[in-house]
Amino acid sequence: MIDETATAEQRTIIEAPEDRFLVNAAAGAGKTRVLVERYMRHVLHDGFRPDQILTITFTKRAAYEMKRRIVGRLREEGRLEDAQIAETGPIQTIHSFCERMLRENSLEAGIDPKFTILGDPDKLKLFDDALSRALGHVPLRSPEARALVDFLAGKRVFRGRPEMHARISEAVNSVLDALRGSLWTPAALAPFYTDAQTYRRYSQGRIIEALDPSIRVLVGSEGTFEESVNQAYRGAKAGRPSWLGLAVDEEECTIHTCGLMHLSLAVWQDVEDEMDASQNFDFNAMEAKAVRLLEVSPTT
Repeated sequence: MIDETATAEQRTIIEAPEDRFLVNAAAGAGKTRVLVERYMRHVLHDGFRPDQILTITFTKRAAYEMKRRIVGRLREEGRLEDAQIAETGPIQTIHSFCERMLRENSLEAGIDPKFTILGDPDKLKLFDDALSRALGHVPLRSPEARALVDFLAGKRVFRGRPEMHARISEAVNSVLDALRGSLWTPAALAPFYTDAQTYRRYSQGRIIEALDPSIRVLVGSEGTFEESVNQAYRGAKAGRPSWLGLAVDEEECTIHTCGLMHLSLAVWQDVEDEMDASQNFDFNAMEAKAVRLLEVSPTT
């Protein structure tokens, strides 16, 4: 039975019929307890086995605590077989789940089941080597990347190559940290950054999509894009949001952003190729491969 000491608010969440909902509470408010009791409800009332319930946490410590409590509650209810299943069932971190799924379904995923996970030092070296290779060839075919490198090289603080390399590395890693956790791929993003003009059209289109509909219809085609947006806000007698000042790029900023993306996408593809060749993956790569596996094989 469900823990009778749960508060009325906690019971509302434990017994909620919705498939998806958010539990937002302060530390110590009983979130783990609520999740454990909801797990118990699925086993005791809905007839699920522990190996049919995927339970994800953010840290190994949290996963251990969640498993300890669930196994304990199952034993309290006399569900000894279920408790044994839960001991080895999918109660783990997202990365542990991805690793387990990929190893158990390596043939479908197209990878070696004995793949290794990159440690931080090896990962840093892999990305740094890829950036060095990108800096050796991308600026030669990308005027935008060339302009970015020349700009940084001309700044007093970046006059030495090591400092410039570090600055570009920081920017590229920042871009990749954001993109590699998404469902985008280098090949899918590349068409938006063919050149500065293509990127400008793309970014302006995204800005217009983000505007309030009452403002969007007033944006014209005369003057620069920034002038037309400003005119639209004046026509609506509305204040321009602060984020728009950062989004409406000047020409040089557009060129440099496009150049940074050329470098970032080259590094990203290089890193993915190296990981596939060596069968050494970082957490982002494992997540992406796990998502792709579920997309092509939903019954995995």
